[in-house]
Amino acid sequence: MSHSLKLLIFDFDGTLAHTAPGIHKAVNVMLERRQRPQLSLETVTSYIGQGLFNLICKLNVDGDLTPQAIETISQEFRDIYKDIFLHEVNIFEGALEFLKSTPLALAIVSNKEEHFIRKTIEHSAFASIPWISVYGGDSFEQKKPHPMPLQKVMDEAGVHPQETLMIGDSFADRNAAQQAGTHFMAVSFGYEDLHSLTDQGALPHFDHYSELTQKISKLFK
Repeated sequence: MSHSLKLLIFDFDGTLAHTAPGIHKAVNVMLERRQRPQLSLETVTSYIGQGLFNLICKLNVDGDLTPQAIETISQEFRDIYKDIFLHEVNIFEGALEFLKSTPLALAIVSNKEEHFIRKTIEHSAFASIPWISVYGGDSFEQKKPHPMPLQKVMDEAGVHPQETLMIGDSFADRNAAQQAGTHFMAVSFGYEDLHSLTDQGALPHFDHYSELTQKISKLFK
């Protein structure tokens, strides 16, 4: 592996862990309270990746998209989700083995609210990983696809964009990496369709974490 790569920044939902079932359950609790039809896991999964505000806007459960209404529904979601999320997290196969074996610095930049990510890490096998940074969609003034969160992590790690690889499953990840000047690699098993992410040509990606070391070596040879 080339010495030019020093830092890996991971998205969380759909990249390191399968968390959609918990979000799906919380959404359907809100809908059930309003006697609204339940949504499929596939539909709710397609709403994940841009943060809670975007999720609530897409759901539009009360037909009111004023900022005050969105914040009220967001808080209702948080209250429901906090009792669900720790029981609905499945770490993708091979992820822990890769994270434990890599010599590279590791960070998480998600659009999920930071306290949910930190609590998930604390109560899972991810707690054993020496993360240098863990940030969410509410950690800074901007979230992905804005490059700010990636820039903050690189500053903390003392690395340059060309020494950094963002790994994720969404346009928010790809575009944040592009704007921050970092490399990007997609997971093929995430929440956004891999083919839609490759609309601008071939995109480096992997299908299983057991492939990641080799894929990185090829990217940085």
